Amino acid sequence: ILISDDDYSTSGTIRDDLGNPIDGITIQIGGQTVITDSVGNWEIGNLPEGEYTAIATKDGLTFIPVDFEIGNGQLLNQIKLEALNDVKARIYTKIHGQKAEQGKNITYVITVVNGSSKVAINNVITYQIPTGTELVRIQGMGEVTCNGIVCNLPDLPVGASAEIEVELTIGQISSTLVNQVTLTSNDLSTDVAKSWTRAKPYLSVFGKATPSPVTMGGTLNYSFDIELNDNVPDGEATGINLTVALPKELRLESAPANCDISKLPEISCPVESLSVATPEDISKVTISIDTLVEEPGLIKLITKAEVSSDNYDAHYSRIKVEVDTKGAEVDGVIVMDVTHSMSDQINGVIRQVKQLLIDGFADGATPLIAVVTFRDEDDIKLVAATRNLETLLTAVESLEAKDGGMCPEASADALLLGLNHLKQKGTIIFVTDAPPYDDAETQATLEQIKQ
Repeated sequence: ILISDDDYSTSGTIRDDLGNPIDGITIQIGGQTVITDSVGNWEIGNLPEGEYTAIATKDGLTFIPVDFEIGNGQLLNQIKLEALNDVKARIYTKIHGQKAEQGKNITYVITVVNGSSKVAINNVITYQIPTGTELVRIQGMGEVTCNGIVCNLPDLPVGASAEIEVELTIGQISSTLVNQVTLTSNDLSTDVAKSWTRAKPYLSVFGKATPSPVTMGGTLNYSFDIELNDNVPDGEATGINLTVALPKELRLESAPANCDISKLPEISCPVESLSVATPEDISKVTISIDTLVEEPGLIKLITKAEVSSDNYDAHYSRIKVEVDTKGAEVDGVIVMDVTHSMSDQINGVIRQVKQLLIDGFADGATPLIAVVTFRDEDDIKLVAATRNLETLLTAVESLEAKDGGMCPEASADALLLGLNHLKQKGTIIFVTDAPPYDDAETQATLEQIKQ
């Protein structure tokens, strides 16, 4: 997803199973329509920040629509539309972009599409009730019959689909509600579909940072919306406090006068009570903080905001902002986990670079190679970008395996950043001993690797 001034554009390439581009596919997003060119490329621009659905159509091919969000804090930063060659399932909110609000109901739609070349028989959907929710109903549409969380679908001709609706009551939830369904079809094929819905508890905080991406040495403005939902049981939240953990690479420029900045990079701001008891009460406030990007080499900033109160559970959210690298592209990227357990792996990379100094590259090539390191989510750095192998060796020898474990390791974020700056047909080496986390960004990263 590319950002241009106040509007956004999104683009992609559609290929078949063999990697060949497909032309003549109609792509529709937000009332705009384009057709893929001879190499399968498409682009739609002038999109305001918001939530969208990408729909692809072409005679003889079947596609599943893709929901996505563009703008600051987006869950997915890569859109992939693909022609189906099997029976596939999809689960999504019935109201596009709806948050999972604590104490309220939310409805999901499960769609099964037969994208194979034969009739799909013995189709069964098994739904997994998300943690912290209660199942209100699960209802098959048309000829679909459900018994508990298991639904039997009719035979599906090629290109046909079936739908199921699931209604949940949201109880105690974390920052994201994860839905999962498992489809078995033709007694052989299995598909697992997941969706991630942003949660909104009784008392919530969501932030935005502008501009994104931000330039090195530029000003980064944060705004944090703290809101009390209109369905809270007590009607009022008291003793509210906002805590913001800024990346250590930022310098604080300004914050509200009542905020405690004595423990930077952590900022603590008291907030007046919020109430929904009467229409005249204040249920939402916004706190603004200005910072300056100082440290060179940083390629991603992750800020955590947490709101707490006397009578409601704490809630946190993260804001992710990329640092503008001027569109730099490299021939190869080494993405390295440098947490405390990675000493042996780092030494292995050092040995390989030393061997390259002896052997060199084929045909005397001098590729531009970047080294990206990561620990926790707020610690992703560009260590080097060079054609000089001695400089590369110095960079990897300077790496130190330490720390980590304070929050989820940023493997997916770091890998995706490396991919975004890799030339077509470039090489990426990913070195880690930790599995990626099961979330939307990880899934987007895996899809981009496949492409």
